[in-house]
Amino acid sequence: MREHKGSVLNTDSYDRRRFGQLFEMSEKLREVDNEGSSLFPSFRPLMGDMWAGLFKMKPELLEDVPAGLEMNHQLMEQVMSDQGYQEFREFTRLDDLAAALGTTKYSETVLGWVKEQAQRDQDLADALQNYMKGKQGASQEAAEALSSALNQQGGSLSRMLSQAAQEATEAKENVKSLLGGMQAGSGDE
Repeated sequence: MREHKGSVLNTDSYDRRRFGQLFEMSEKLREVDNEGSSLFPSFRPLMGDMWAGLFKMKPELLEDVPAGLEMNHQLMEQVMSDQGYQEFREFTRLDDLAAALGTTKYSETVLGWVKEQAQRDQDLADALQNYMKGKQGASQEAAEALSSALNQQGGSLSRMLSQAAQEATEAKENVKSLLGGMQAGSGDE
């Protein structure tokens, strides 16, 4: 099924096209993507899935994980099983700007968490480097290293995601300014 290229969720062409448009409009999303894509190559599809997961009426994880997206599947599984995520969706569902805001916060959070784990865990750091270099089977190895990090530290990621959701909800007032010409950098992170 070519339709799911780059996604571990039940996204359709509308979801992907809409995220692409928001991505082009938002300097912040592009900044996060730049940083994330230097850590692991499937970061941008992950951002698209974060957006779809927050925006769609009924986002679901695919049972068949596309090759190279094993890490994304694990991270989305972690995000979507989080209690705070379901509550956050009340605010982002079918609201593409709120979902874009949430995607920025969630992506920054996951990126920060993975970086932190890679500093503590040499196996994960090595696997991520191999994955960036495009070594055979490296995405699978990175997923396995990530899996053990999630088993040990998944709770810390959940807490960080709850915090991110709270910040995004509080920033709802700023969503309008996000659209108002997409001003570059508001200064406060």
